[in-house]
Amino acid sequence: MIEVNSIDAIPVESETLTLMANYMAERLFTKRQRRSLTVFINVTRESVREPVTRPMLGPQKAVLGTRAPTNFKMTVSTITGLRNAGEVIAHELLHISQVVNGRLFITKKTKEINGIKKKVDLVRWMGGKPIVMDELAWHKRPWEIEACGWQGQLVTEFLMLTTGQSV
Repeated sequence: MIEVNSIDAIPVESETLTLMANYMAERLFTKRQRRSLTVFINVTRESVREPVTRPMLGPQKAVLGTRAPTNFKMTVSTITGLRNAGEVIAHELLHISQVVNGRLFITKKTKEINGIKKKVDLVRWMGGKPIVMDELAWHKRPWEIEACGWQGQLVTEFLMLTTGQSV
């Protein structure tokens, strides 16, 4: 379930972003996944962006260990336009898809760095070797490269469909 909540956005903006987010969810998740996910999207005209956080993307406690996360929250701004807000939503939904589909795995571990024990975020991409997330520059992270590459495509597809063009 995707729920879009307008904080102070114009109603047509919230309605458009709701349609856009639901279209993206249909492209990124199976029916079963869509039923089990809860994504709250707050929309504002203020210059604010609160992405899905790392803890939201990490495994959640379950009766017998852990499970993939199912609850997410983000805030997007329409101040720079609906396309930009749509791309932010797409970017975050792509990260949720990466986690839900097992391509991205983030976990918090205690690791000794330079003789000091620290809590760090370990990340594993596509079943590869776990690495400390903050040791890899943002623009070199493959999950960010993928999300940035697809966010515009998803928004373009939606806009083309809404104007009667074939995708």
